[in-house]
Amino acid sequence: MKKIPSKCYCGIMFDGKKKMMRHRSKCPIARKIAVANVGKQALKNLEKAKQFRIDHPDIFKERYEKSLSNYQFTKEEKERRSKLMRSTNDKFREKFNKIRSQNAIRTANRPDIIEFRSEVLAKWRKENPEKYQQILRDGRKSLRNSRAEEWIFKNVLSSLQYKRGSQIRCGSKLKQVDFVKGNIWIEVDGCWHFGIEFSKGRFDANKVHARDMMLCKEAELRGDVSLVRLGLDCWRGNGKRKLGEEWQTALEKLLKNPKPGIWLFGKSYQQGVWEKDKCLTWKYVTHPTTLPYLME
Repeated sequence: MKKIPSKCYCGIMFDGKKKMMRHRSKCPIARKIAVANVGKQALKNLEKAKQFRIDHPDIFKERYEKSLSNYQFTKEEKERRSKLMRSTNDKFREKFNKIRSQNAIRTANRPDIIEFRSEVLAKWRKENPEKYQQILRDGRKSLRNSRAEEWIFKNVLSSLQYKRGSQIRCGSKLKQVDFVKGNIWIEVDGCWHFGIEFSKGRFDANKVHARDMMLCKEAELRGDVSLVRLGLDCWRGNGKRKLGEEWQTALEKLLKNPKPGIWLFGKSYQQGVWEKDKCLTWKYVTHPTTLPYLME
């Protein structure tokens, strides 16, 4: 039997249909054309089905009801299928969750999605100002304080009537300050304020530092404010939960006789993300014994 020459969609000639079909199964051009043809045929079938439904409504209804009756499972069959689906979901749950998380991150980072969500949120804020303010108030109440903040409030500041979590107006924005009493602001700076992250992706060091600088500049602009920042060097114990005795004495001395300015306790403010923003007017307390000289 003579072999009939065959040609693939990509233009290659073969001396038999079998060779051509083997090549076509791997040819990307042939695959694209095949997918397009399947799509065209599906559209034709859909149009035929729509026309048949219009021309023969009674027959269509009969066939539709018959197809529904074919999927009426018994109670035992439903239980069996449910058990099978649960086991399948448990088997692939971790993989599916990982894929969904990755897809959600990609979607959330799309510029058009970010712009659309910001527009919707801005519109909702404008239409519901009271609800928005209530959400902000509830959020401030639910903020968890660090162990360092808990310790310093309980052992140093509670008897001095300092308020916790007060918001300070910095230009057009609000900045939450850990402890406030009149013109004295106290900030307890954790590891993320110095670019140290224990959980990847949780904090953006540049954004955190920008907000820290915003508060420092506001205090400097007002002139009569005493802003005290407590760095990593000041804390000791497991998890840095307790203020060192010398640092505690220095802080209490400063609070009894507050001096306007930016007071940075610890060497941490002379390195890392703070190094490029060193200011000659700021008071760098590198050791508790240096505080008396800076207060003169």
